[in-house]
Amino acid sequence: MKHTWKHLSLLSRMKGDGLALALTSDFSEGAIEQACEGVERFHLQEQLRDRQTLRIQKELVQIPEFAALYHALCEQETDDDKIVPMLQSADACGERLTAYPQTQVLETAKLDLLPSLRFEYMKYYLPFVKYEEEEQIILENLQSFPVAEWESLSTLTENQRDMMRLPFLGEYLFYWYQTEREALAVRKKLIPLLRLGVI
Repeated sequence: MKHTWKHLSLLSRMKGDGLALALTSDFSEGAIEQACEGVERFHLQEQLRDRQTLRIQKELVQIPEFAALYHALCEQETDDDKIVPMLQSADACGERLTAYPQTQVLETAKLDLLPSLRFEYMKYYLPFVKYEEEEQIILENLQSFPVAEWESLSTLTENQRDMMRLPFLGEYLFYWYQTEREALAVRKKLIPLLRLGVI
């Protein structure tokens, strides 16, 4: 009886906080109670009720620290359709959005960039960008090149990602330069064998 009352009390609390009752099938009551505490501490009830984004709610349950970050994102009026792709990209990289400084996440969320690339831009570029001009070059390159075919920046080689920092003449130069670099690398490996007469 006591357990039933506690369960009903939790369901009522979840409803008041804007959390989907379906979460009870995936998470423990303890984890959900902790999420409720975060929602109430940062006054997220209205956003959760209005937006009803299950992926966001799951993150709140799984990662209690996300409540503070989500509050900050809501404060700067970042829509869930920009936040969710960043969460998904972080998952794909085996990381968490909350592992990054809040200022970086907030800055990245505002960028005029494909939602699917925002997290990886933050991961690979943002900490190292020193000038606004450099940021603009990187963003323009990412917008200009066939990023949809790449699916993510993590599929590029480190050399290709570094090339995004440079002013470009176009897609052709990008692939030509990469091919030339690979050819030179192979040739360098073959030189000792050529000298020995092995090949």
